Amino acid sequence: MKGRRYYANERNEEFSVVFLGSYDKGKPRVRNLLEGAFSSGLEVIECNADIWSDVVDKAQLATPGLRLLYLLKWLISRPKLIVNYCRIPRHKAVIFPYPGILDALLFYPFTRARRVWTVLDGFISPYDTVVNDRKLVSPTHPIAKVIYHIEALAVKSVDTVVLDTPVHARYFEKLFNLPLNSVESIPVGVEQEVFKRAAYHPWRGDKRLEVLFFGQFIPLQGTSTILDAIRLSDECSSLKPNWTIIGQGQESKEFDRRLIEYKLGSVKRIKWVSYDQLPRYIASADICLGIFGKSDKALNVIPNKVYQILAVGRPLLTAKTPGMLSLSQSSPAIELVKPGDPLAIVQGLEKLAHRIVHNPGEVQNNIAWMPIIDSRKVGAELERVLRSVSRDKKCNSN
Repeated sequence: MKGRRYYANERNEEFSVVFLGSYDKGKPRVRNLLEGAFSSGLEVIECNADIWSDVVDKAQLATPGLRLLYLLKWLISRPKLIVNYCRIPRHKAVIFPYPGILDALLFYPFTRARRVWTVLDGFISPYDTVVNDRKLVSPTHPIAKVIYHIEALAVKSVDTVVLDTPVHARYFEKLFNLPLNSVESIPVGVEQEVFKRAAYHPWRGDKRLEVLFFGQFIPLQGTSTILDAIRLSDECSSLKPNWTIIGQGQESKEFDRRLIEYKLGSVKRIKWVSYDQLPRYIASADICLGIFGKSDKALNVIPNKVYQILAVGRPLLTAKTPGMLSLSQSSPAIELVKPGDPLAIVQGLEKLAHRIVHNPGEVQNNIAWMPIIDSRKVGAELERVLRSVSRDKKCNSN
């Protein structure tokens, strides 16, 4: 829990930043922000109470007992975390990485007393995720109202909030009645030391097409739609690929139940693989699937997996959403289809496979130019946000 200090080659006193709270280093988003801050030349100080290292998906804390356990862990770790923060030397900014909602509220009097800039990463909104995307409770449920008001207080207690895409930022502003363009965006990016560009050899059509999906089986990924597409493809498509489906989560039990019911022999089902093994599976696929959900969140975000697929360099089939269009349009190696539509997935797969076979050079050239949003680019965006906050603070003080 003790604060750790990292120095760039030259100290940047103007933008010395503290990463504060019980942020989850199991999330690539958090690791990319940390690495990006360091690589951009900021002076970075970590003040973290790790309570999440033994849980992968917060939505899996389904029982009241588990929720109470982690709430107690959070509460017990606060006094020492507060003392550690108060001992940190003078700094300019505090960043509350995910999940930082409660930490932003708790440390509000301390950060205000020290007159530092505060940035909250709203990467996964508790309210939007629990109520709108995963539909675990209805918007009228008392729990939903409590979550909303707590999150609203948190986002208004900091100088700025950051999300992953500009369209997600605009959606967040409407959701919490914030001023237009007050929320910033920093892409999720990819850990390029793990997801390295791999040599690509286009599919020739002389063997069955290998299609890969991996994820945590949350609603925004559209796993039910993917399963319907697999069944439809087996029944009426001449392509008939092999499907590798990796992961588990909220919807995986229903997915597996239906998979057995449909008797789809073309599916290789893997419950989970280690993070560092994912690049190998991506590289061995002819086409990788993104997300296909229809919720507001699905329409607005660009998930980790899309950046990972693009970094390794493989043809991508994913939903055509405002979030995705902020990164890339359809291209020879990227096919964007209607969200939530199994037939669109099957037809998109056929179109992409056809291009790979008949225009391999064009596809290969497009893959070579696929964007790689690494931690350096994440860090550059973080520094831009901090400079923006700095300007706003100076203007408000004048």
